[in-house]
Amino acid sequence: MACSQCFQGSLHDGIPQGNEIQLHGLSTYVAEPPENSTIKGVIVIVSDAFGWTLPNNRVLADTIAAEGSFRVYLPEFMNGSAAPARMLNDFENVLSDRSLTGWLWKPYYVIRVLIGICPSRIWASFPTSMPQVTSFVTAMRENEAANLPIGAAGYCWGGKHVLNLASSDVAKDGRPLIDAAYVAHPSNIAVPDEINSIQRPVSVAIGDNDMVFKPKDIDQTKAILIQKDDVPSEVIIYPGARHGFAVRCNQDNEKEVRQGEEARHQAVNWFRVQFGKLQ
Repeated sequence: MACSQCFQGSLHDGIPQGNEIQLHGLSTYVAEPPENSTIKGVIVIVSDAFGWTLPNNRVLADTIAAEGSFRVYLPEFMNGSAAPARMLNDFENVLSDRSLTGWLWKPYYVIRVLIGICPSRIWASFPTSMPQVTSFVTAMRENEAANLPIGAAGYCWGGKHVLNLASSDVAKDGRPLIDAAYVAHPSNIAVPDEINSIQRPVSVAIGDNDMVFKPKDIDQTKAILIQKDDVPSEVIIYPGARHGFAVRCNQDNEKEVRQGEEARHQAVNWFRVQFGKLQ
């Protein structure tokens, strides 16, 4: 969570259809596949900076579940420190409102932004949150996904966690923690080290106007992954797309909406193909 684009975007319409449960010690939103459909696998979403309660993230989980016939879990991995949804408006006021009134109000909104960001720097830092993610996915592998493929999808803040899940960690029964990974506009990635470590199938959705995962990172990632003959991979570049486009696109912008939908389809198709290889 290191840039302004991590906290920009739009709050989406839509009413989440899933349920909140307690699972493996964490509050978790669960989206079910269509009724009477065969569950093709389990997906764990590691969210963006706005966490498990943001409507965008919950509706995204619902749609992935419906389109892929997956059971999708969206856990609270941020220890209550996720950025509040109001920050979407606060950041817009800080960066865009250049009227006289806007300048007078900017200090107020800057303070609100800092209040929203600071808790996550402590309670959702990678060293603090990654053990929770690993523990949750390990428990899933040994229980809910004991007989099902399991995938992990990471957005922005969660992308780093998912790429690390796709490294060498294994569950107690010797199987990999996840069978496939998908990340959209990941942040704080140590390129090339964390890309070199990937050992599970991985799909990347990234915009070429991303101020976090920059073109040189994209090029290096593609070059590394293409050399991994035994690791299926793809890197899909979305022209003009900014950081956060797969979750917080402007619903009044036709191109942004289309690219957000395409990124979701990329995730669903990736998991269906990779899970199909395990049947």
